[in-house]
Amino acid sequence: AFVIAILGGMLVRRAVLHRVEIINRAATAIVQGDLSRRLPTRDTSDEFDQLAQTINLMLRQIERLVEGVRNTSNAVAHDLRTPLADRRARLEGIIRGQDGCEQPGNNPAIDEIHQAVADIDRLIGIFNALLRLSEIDSGMRRSGFRAVALAEITTEIAELYGPLIEERGINFGVDVPAGLAVSGDPFLLAEAVGNLVDNAAKYTPRGGAILVRVRQPDDNATDSTVA
Repeated sequence: AFVIAILGGMLVRRAVLHRVEIINRAATAIVQGDLSRRLPTRDTSDEFDQLAQTINLMLRQIERLVEGVRNTSNAVAHDLRTPLADRRARLEGIIRGQDGCEQPGNNPAIDEIHQAVADIDRLIGIFNALLRLSEIDSGMRRSGFRAVALAEITTEIAELYGPLIEERGINFGVDVPAGLAVSGDPFLLAEAVGNLVDNAAKYTPRGGAILVRVRQPDDNATDSTVA
């Protein structure tokens, strides 16, 4: 009886651990972003099936909410790009109408219009980035990923922001080893690095220093950091 009890306990433990491992693998995939994944069930009324069914209901609700937020952001981006482009065209029409009438810098209103056009361009770029992120999440744009040289992107960003940063009395440097590349969207990567440098420039006091460094950790993953 003692031996049978031990064997029975081992079999029950093995069955329970097998069910737990199946749930653990499914939960790991969900944590990594696969919200369409569901916990497997056996159409029984045991505690594991009840738990899996409850979690699956929760996952379906979360997936609906996330999809609703994604669709809303896409709709907002699409709807706002058109009026922004119209305003930009009108402002450019005003600027073209004033070309040759006055010397550059003599009309503050025209200078403000130029600044407004630049601000609109940044907003349109943000909306385009949101749409690209949505396409990446859905897998539509991921198929178009290509090898992107991090040194090239970082150098271009440094050349763009470097003079403006140095005019503020901030030391600016770049440490970019050659040969590092990742598979991704070059426009989104450039925007990410540009946002990092822009934020660093905003919050670094005069006399401070900004260093843009691209490094490769031991795990062969690459990342861009601003120190």
